[in-house]
Amino acid sequence: GGVGDAKSKQGGGQPGAAKATEGRKRSYMYNRPGWKLKEGAVLPIDLPSGTPVDGPRNVLLDMGANCGNSYYKMMEPHPWLKRNVTDAFLFEWNPMIIKHHLHRLASLDSRVTVVPHPVFGEDMSNFSMFMDSRGDPETDEEWTSVFPFPCSKKVWKLNSPSPASTYNKNYSRAGTEFPGLTAVGFLPWFRRQKFPESAEIVVKVDVEGAECTVLDTWMDAGMTCRVSQYFVEWHARFDTASAETGKPPCQIGTKARLIREVRGCRKKGFKTTYQKWE
Repeated sequence: GGVGDAKSKQGGGQPGAAKATEGRKRSYMYNRPGWKLKEGAVLPIDLPSGTPVDGPRNVLLDMGANCGNSYYKMMEPHPWLKRNVTDAFLFEWNPMIIKHHLHRLASLDSRVTVVPHPVFGEDMSNFSMFMDSRGDPETDEEWTSVFPFPCSKKVWKLNSPSPASTYNKNYSRAGTEFPGLTAVGFLPWFRRQKFPESAEIVVKVDVEGAECTVLDTWMDAGMTCRVSQYFVEWHARFDTASAETGKPPCQIGTKARLIREVRGCRKKGFKTTYQKWE
């Protein structure tokens, strides 16, 4: 399920492939004008200095981290987060994004741990993800030219990679398949971390259609009130089964349930909040 496998499946050595690649590169640059960064450019966030101070852990779980743009956005001076983050776990499956952005971010920012897996409701092997058919560059050289590090805070702007990969092969823009992946279930992964009860947990869910299984499994286990802040982007367009069955997209029911349970948490004395992520 690596990048090389996907590249060979797309016929990278076929006549005309270089021309097609150049066309994709031009389209990316056209959509992201004016973004020029020299090698070694500083991150668009404040880095921690020295060793972390003793005190409560404030943990950000960023599911669907892309190139780190949502992390940059959350860490800027803005009332997204109630408290400063001490630990950030960035979930992302795309090997090119991990290689060119997230590993570099983690090497510079001691708060960051990269979780190189797609997220689902349960742990799964032989999992497939499908790249957005509009694609991203396939070679290291093209990637560093089109998407220099660090990326923009805004998705689809400047040098930010395309975000819309999905596990749903029936989605209209499902492109190259990346098979053989290991998906981590959010609930079992969280339990394995054994975070102290005193830790404040912030969850951002932007997983291109998998938010129903991720959040329903979490809520089924009675874990709603364990999170201090929820940020969720909903992707009803990825629920292609709803069009076939005539039923509403799962996102409608899961969103309503989450809002209802968050209200229940507040009535119990928790300070849990929900906010739409976009």
